[in-house]
Amino acid sequence: MQEGSKVKAFVFFKGRSIVFKEQGEILLLRFVNELEEYGKAEQMPIFRR
Repeated sequence: MQEGSKVKAFVFFKGRSIVFKEQGEILLLRFVNELEEYGKAEQMPIFRR
């Protein structure tokens, strides 16, 4: 990647799978953690209903 490139990640829930919201939060935080060696997070994940 070139310097200044950005990445945006989403986790979508269908139907009643929203009850697993905590797993989606863990997934996004792990994603941020795995990319730390390449750059920094401008903003931590936002969890909406």
